[in-house]
Amino acid sequence: MHRLLVAALLLAACRGDRAPAPTATKVLKDAGLDGPASRVSDVPALPRSDDGVAELHALDQRIEIAAEDTARLVGLLLERAAIRGHALDYERALAASAALVKELPRDVTALELRVKVLTAVHRFADARAAIAELAPLVFPVQLVELNVALDEATGQSARALEGRAKLAAEAPTPQMITLYAGALARAGKFDEALAQLPKAIAGAARINTPRGTNWLYFQWGLIYEAKGDLAIARDHYLAAYARMPGSLETVEHLAGALAATGDRERARRIVADAVADNPHPSLRALALELADKVEPSELALVTAEWESYVKALPEAFADHAARFYLGVGKNPTRALELARLNLANRDTLQARALVVDAALAAGDPAGACAVVEPLLAGGTKAERFSAWKALGACGRKGDAEKLARELGI
Repeated sequence: MHRLLVAALLLAACRGDRAPAPTATKVLKDAGLDGPASRVSDVPALPRSDDGVAELHALDQRIEIAAEDTARLVGLLLERAAIRGHALDYERALAASAALVKELPRDVTALELRVKVLTAVHRFADARAAIAELAPLVFPVQLVELNVALDEATGQSARALEGRAKLAAEAPTPQMITLYAGALARAGKFDEALAQLPKAIAGAARINTPRGTNWLYFQWGLIYEAKGDLAIARDHYLAAYARMPGSLETVEHLAGALAATGDRERARRIVADAVADNPHPSLRALALELADKVEPSELALVTAEWESYVKALPEAFADHAARFYLGVGKNPTRALELARLNLANRDTLQARALVVDAALAAGDPAGACAVVEPLLAGGTKAERFSAWKALGACGRKGDAEKLARELGI
């Protein structure tokens, strides 16, 4: 939410046993999203898919059934963690993958799963070590995607971009092309990123699962969000939400985009439905941000839960908790601690922008400017907007004016 509010400022400056689950159609109707939407863009029409709510409940059941099949269990836990965001799923996947590698130390599937889990929880050095164990057992081509994902996550952007380009050329699936487009957008190459989308859309005609279509719409929305086109991003997030309302990231970005484009009430309805289904601290914090009045007791509970997430998996959740403290958590000192922890683990442009925002909020402009330099040359518009604020705060007037011209401020 905090990232989208920054983007909105830039836009303004620029001018088992349970009750029957509701279907995705009912979720959309309750949120007021089943009628004509106010749209500014034509969102590509992907094939119809099965109900996303039912699909998520089916995933829960598959996880229960897979309890004795460790390799299958790890993959399913990672899938649900990516959708729901629960620390417990990541912890279970971490423990199960460690046990699997201990039992089968030279098994390719076990080691590949271990790399993916370690990458997902941001234990990047351990993931590199696991790749080193895997390398003698496979052809080099089998390591490319694992290494590219790590390069992206740790700020090796030039190498990651080269890897994404190679993967998209060699296996031009909608997913690979979309990942390449996303890498271009994160590097600030927005025209090149958007030029990839027609190729991804053309190849998506056979993707008809709730998760597959949700993922594509969401990733395309991220590209437009990075460019600063929040209304177009919102429309793609709406399409993603329609396919899988239970996706945590989709709800976060959709609610933020709706609020930033003037539809705060609809954002509230969506978040209220999401919290009822999944009381994740990120969603509960978002509900507080959108509320007219913050209840201190609820804020205390959300704060405690974020701290429990950070304690359990500090590398994975430091950045999320930092954004909470920058927003409704209102503790910029704690936000800065967590943002610096995140940056020490992954020197990405996004991590630097988070330190910049936290340092400025904590009254430390020198700390903001100490990490700002790479943001002057690349990154999303919101990240560069943060850099512009930092330059002004620490007296670099000439650099601030130059960046303002580039941003159109």
